[in-house]
Amino acid sequence: MELVSVLVNAAALFLLWLFVAAGSHKLQSNNSEYYEVIFAGYGIQSAFLAQQLPKLVGVIEVVVGMLLLVPALRPWGAAAAAVILAAYALLILLQLLQGKSGMDCGCAGPDGEIKISPALLLRNLVLLSLAVFCWQAVVTVGVMPWLISVLAATVLILVYLSGEQLMVTAQRIQLIQRG
Repeated sequence: MELVSVLVNAAALFLLWLFVAAGSHKLQSNNSEYYEVIFAGYGIQSAFLAQQLPKLVGVIEVVVGMLLLVPALRPWGAAAAAVILAAYALLILLQLLQGKSGMDCGCAGPDGEIKISPALLLRNLVLLSLAVFCWQAVVTVGVMPWLISVLAATVLILVYLSGEQLMVTAQRIQLIQRG
């Protein structure tokens, strides 16, 4: 049972990092034009909504990340994270079906270069499964299990960032081969 607690805490800490980072990108004023374009690309036709929705989504993402940190609130945070990740997966799938595979996903802010792709959809489904995994209520007592959870979360973050870089590199190689 202790191993499950450590893994759930690690997944929650990883998702905390992911959601707070994603939300903070959307809340930075110097990124507002970038996200207006991204949200318009996803089909938001109202200029007002394309301008305001990124801010609302950013606040929601930060709150969801914080909910994941508190074990008593984690089921709520995990449920919200799962809904958000499922919605993102659906948006990615719709873009793929519409042939917009070269569109910037908006995943890592203006500095990110990840485009809509089947690999991105798969990544989001894996993230969704992590959110569902966090749904279980666990009790962890002691410093050592939490330390292991933090280390495991750090590994998850590094794997995630490496995976993002691999996707970007693969997309660049495809562009070079086409050109």
